[in-house]
Amino acid sequence: MFQHDELSEVDSDELIECFMEIEGSPLDKIQSLKEKGNKLFKNNKFSEATNFYNKACQILCFVVQVMNDYYEIEIISSLAMSLNLNLAACALKLIKHETVKNLCSLVLSSFSHNINVLFHRVLAFMRLKMFSEAKMDLEKGLVIEPKNKIFS
Repeated sequence: MFQHDELSEVDSDELIECFMEIEGSPLDKIQSLKEKGNKLFKNNKFSEATNFYNKACQILCFVVQVMNDYYEIEIISSLAMSLNLNLAACALKLIKHETVKNLCSLVLSSFSHNINVLFHRVLAFMRLKMFSEAKMDLEKGLVIEPKNKIFS
């Protein structure tokens, strides 16, 4: 759930500089980048928000590889899911439907019953004219939440 093609290439010097200027533990640094991305997203600055989420993802990948035993897997998984969902939300706003599809598929590989992610992937499939895939996700959504009006 951590490595994917949707991460933009962030200059390693820029990433190190960013990491060093934020106080706290590696997870605090990741959370700070995520919060900066959230503020930018709320101000409709989706490309800039994507940049912060990408930096947070890359630091998280490093944390997982180097400090895997130090942090609880639930915390890391939750943070990875959140960052990937934020990236998907940015991609949706930036009309990058292939990216939305890929990010949602990545999240669903670990959290298969996340109804919101499923819905975003349906939107991406529809816009990519992948109607049979969209129909399968709609049907899956109805199984997960039969009373959810989005899927009926």
